[in-house]
Amino acid sequence: HPEWTRIRIVMDSGAAESVGPPGMAPGVPIVESPRSRRGQAYIAAGGERIANMGQQILVVVTNEGFGAQAVYQIAEVTRPLTAVGTTCDKGNIVVYGPCGGCIYHMESGIQTNFSRRGGIYELDLWMKTDQTNSCDQPQDFPRQGR
Repeated sequence: HPEWTRIRIVMDSGAAESVGPPGMAPGVPIVESPRSRRGQAYIAAGGERIANMGQQILVVVTNEGFGAQAVYQIAEVTRPLTAVGTTCDKGNIVVYGPCGGCIYHMESGIQTNFSRRGGIYELDLWMKTDQTNSCDQPQDFPRQGR
């Protein structure tokens, strides 16, 4: 079986778009995006400008075993952030509760759960270490021992 890598992502209701650090998905190329082409930068909490370096297109699997494609803008951030607004714009409802929450896709009915750890809402996504042999139906996803 191919190796799987977990990416733990913060569900951020204040983020304008999903952003990850350059080392988030080694082996997945960082490609130019319309935002990086325009020279877009992000403003950190301390006011510093952080350049958009491009984007990564990841083939991922949720803890529930559902496959998806996720696009993250790449910048020198500390942790990957998923923009809740962008998630909702793609036909989802995001619900937060005291111990975690879920993303509910309105059309398919698929529910993806996330946890609250130390006050932070975190979503686990899994990707094959070698993205060149990714598949739409992740039959070899390790459902036990996560």
